[in-house]
Parts: sequence; C-alpha cells; structure tokens
Amino acid sequence: MARSKSRKRRIEKIYQKVATLFLGTAIAYTGASFACGLLYENLPETHPGKIMVEGILHNAYLNDKLSKRARREPEAEEKNRYGHRTQREYNIERPENQYRILFLGGSTTYGHKVKIGETYPDEVQRRLSEKFPTEDILVINAGRNGMNSEEMKYYYPTHEKRFGANLTVIHTGANDGYQRAFNMEGATLAMRIEMEPQPWTEFFFSNSFTGPITRYVGASVYALNSEARRRAVEIVESLKDKKRFEDRIEKVSRYPKIFHDRIREVVEEVKLTGSEVILFPVPIVAENKWAGEEASRIIKMSMTRNSEALEDISEECETGFIEAPNIPKIYFVDECHLDKDGEILKGDIVADFIIDSGYIQRWIQEREEKSQETENKNP
Repeated sequence: MARSKSRKRRIEKIYQKVATLFLGTAIAYTGASFACGLLYENLPETHPGKIMVEGILHNAYLNDKLSKRARREPEAEEKNRYGHRTQREYNIERPENQYRILFLGGSTTYGHKVKIGETYPDEVQRRLSEKFPTEDILVINAGRNGMNSEEMKYYYPTHEKRFGANLTVIHTGANDGYQRAFNMEGATLAMRIEMEPQPWTEFFFSNSFTGPITRYVGASVYALNSEARRRAVEIVESLKDKKRFEDRIEKVSRYPKIFHDRIREVVEEVKLTGSEVILFPVPIVAENKWAGEEASRIIKMSMTRNSEALEDISEECETGFIEAPNIPKIYFVDECHLDKDGEILKGDIVADFIIDSGYIQRWIQEREEKSQETENKNP
C-alpha cells in the first residue's frame, strides 16, 4: 500500500514538472513571438532582409498555396484573393458594363505608409464614383512593394493582364531610380525569391504560430549575406570621395535606356489588350534621410531622368502623361511615401486628369452608340 502511494506521488511530481515545463515554454515562446513581431515591424522598409521576407510572404498570395492560412495574418487581410490591396472581391472577367482601372507600381501605389482604404487609388475610386454615380467603376490597386520595371514586365502578363482593364495607370520610376543610383539594376531581392519560391519558407513565414519569430530571424539572417546591403553601404561610403561622387553623378545623368525599353514593352503589351494607358512618374523628393546628402543628389538625378524617359514613352506610344506633382514635404512620411492627406492629394491629381481627359466619358459614349446600333438592327 505504502509503495503504491509513493509511486503515485512520484508520478504526480513528474506530471507537475512536465506541466510546469510546458507552461514555462508556452509563456517564453509567446513572449519571444510578441517581441520578434514588434522587432520585425520596426525594421526599416529598406532593410534587405525584410525585403526578402516580404517577397516570400507575397509569393504565397501569387501561388495561392497558402492563401487561406496567410489571410489570417493582419497584413494579409489588407489584400483580396488576387493579392490586390483591397477588401473588395471581384471576378477576373470584367462585366460588360463595368469600367476597370488598373494601377501598376511599387510601394507608392500600394500605399505602404497608409491603411487600406487610404491609398491614392482609393481616392481615385471615390472621386470617380462621385462623378459618375450611375456607372460601375472598379479601381484595382495592383501595387507591389519594391516593384521595378523588370518585375513589372513579369507581373503584368502573368498576373494583371487577365483582369481586362479599360485604363491602366503606370506609376513608376522610384525603385528603378534607387537601383540605378546604387548600381543594382535588375530584379530585386524579393523578386528573386518569388521567381524560385521555397515551399518550406512560405509555410514557416506565413503561418500564425511560427511566423512572428521566423520572419524576424529570417530577415536578420538574410541581411547578413545581402548583396543589396553590401552594395548600398559600399556606395554611400564611397560617395564621400569627391571624384567618385562626380563619376556617379555623370553615370546616372545618362539617359536610362534600359528603364525606357522595359516600360515601353509593358505599355505596348497593355495597349494590345485594348486598354488605354497613363504614365505617372513617382514624385521626386529632395533628400533621402538614410542615404545622406551626396546619395540623395544622385537618387534625385536618377529619378528625374526616369521621369523624362516616361514622358518620351508617352509621346512615342501616344499615352496619357501626368507630370510628377510637386507635393509639399509636409505630406511625406519618408523620402518617397506619403501620409493619408498626401495620398488624397495625389489621388485628386490623377482623378482630375482622368475626368478632364474624358476616358470614361468616351467609354460611356461608345457603349451607348453600340447599344443604339443593336437596337436599330433589332427593332
């Protein structure tokens, strides 16, 4: 009997130790997960490791492999099933009486520093719905953080062309400008990950249990061996030398033929679908806080030349063109992203151009004429 009680007490102690260990582990993991989540969110958007992780996360949407799991994440709730930054759902095929406007671009289109519903495409949607209250107008925000011209060549035909837009607004020039300034033209780190996704990284970064920790640890590890980090630091430091600075200014002041040719190729492919096109350069800002005065001058020069190339493409391909607006500094959260009021200001500029240029009015007129012709054939 005594042995039975002693054995029972030993078993109870073992259970207590296991329970204490389990509880302690759970508390420690929860604390680590919360801390890593905060640390990851506070990493700057230029952090090369974070760029890599965001590319992996975004790939989950494109492949639809983890869409259900990924949509449980807070950021995922800001995109619909197609990876567009809206909670509105719609079919791929455009209804006959619907006018669609597709916005292509990087984080300045996505609305990186504002909440869902506060981006400039959202403001365009509001303005056009007010102007044409009886029309079914759908604005699609297909902006993707970090997208440059090479990526746009990949994304448009593979993901966005199928939505059959009547009008396509291409808002670009910043990411290519940065890459050219730092001599890193080509696919971004995020793009390289998306082209050759690793399923296990998608799983661990996307799910709610391991995600907060693996995202931060992954970003930290990626940053250690990042080509972008090494190149950017190297160039920013080298620009302190006057001769190197002058050489870099001379190089970026040359015409950006690669950027020109890529965007022209996108424009020509868009026009083949029957969509009209508006080219819209990203607003140029005077100073990049993290890069310093010398690098800021180079970035500004590079983006200015990209704006000139976009205007040339507009003339060559006969598209609409909106000059990069001179938005006051008070609306900028950083060197290129706007706050909520700045997004409204930019959206109003684009909406005014669309209205004044008569894109939607012509579509309405053509639709009515087509309807009248049908009635005449079938009295």
